[in-house]
Amino acid sequence: MKSEAETTETGAVVRTRTGRPTPAEAAEITARLRRAAVEIFLRDGYDRTTMEAVAQAAGITKRTLYARYADKRTLFLAVISWALARHERDPVELDRVPDGLTEGLTVIARSLLARAVDPDLVALHRMAIAEAARFPEFAAHSRTLVWSPRLQAVMSLLRRHAERGTIVVDDVEIAAEQFIALVSMSPAWLATFGITRDPEAAERHLRHAVALFLNGVRRRDNAHDAGFPASH
Repeated sequence: MKSEAETTETGAVVRTRTGRPTPAEAAEITARLRRAAVEIFLRDGYDRTTMEAVAQAAGITKRTLYARYADKRTLFLAVISWALARHERDPVELDRVPDGLTEGLTVIARSLLARAVDPDLVALHRMAIAEAARFPEFAAHSRTLVWSPRLQAVMSLLRRHAERGTIVVDDVEIAAEQFIALVSMSPAWLATFGITRDPEAAERHLRHAVALFLNGVRRRDNAHDAGFPASH
């Protein structure tokens, strides 16, 4: 395939090829473009980001960029949504969640906490919140992320124990969402403002959240199975 050179508005020379790229080449361009666009949007903000800057950072021409995304708004929605979803799908050690209720919820809680304070995700959430009024599409996209691996892991664990009679839960999905909020909402909110707890304090808050949740769902005659003393 013949190579050509194209000069950008800033004077940078970008190597490109004539003809249709192979599927592997197209996938590599897409991945490179997404990473570059996310990095620049996070660094410069939406208003100061230009299509020229994204193309240059990705090592492609503006012609290639505009062939994929009609304008900056389309690009922003696509790559920020992709970045949020990619982090949600990142491999997590949830395939080996202990079957015990306390132990299993604690493992999932640690995964939730790590995600809540992950610097890359915090930066993405700041960007999404800052642009939410201008991009209402983020609200619809956030709903699709509710069915995350972590939510499904909590639901699966709760459903098994509800069937065994260890806990009493009328709506497993609601209970799982409330558990996630109990564990991660406050740390995520603090992280948005650059505040994180030290590891010892974070673990103490995590264990307290697990215990508080179990106190609400366990059968009173199965308090011992849940790992906590019965309330009187």
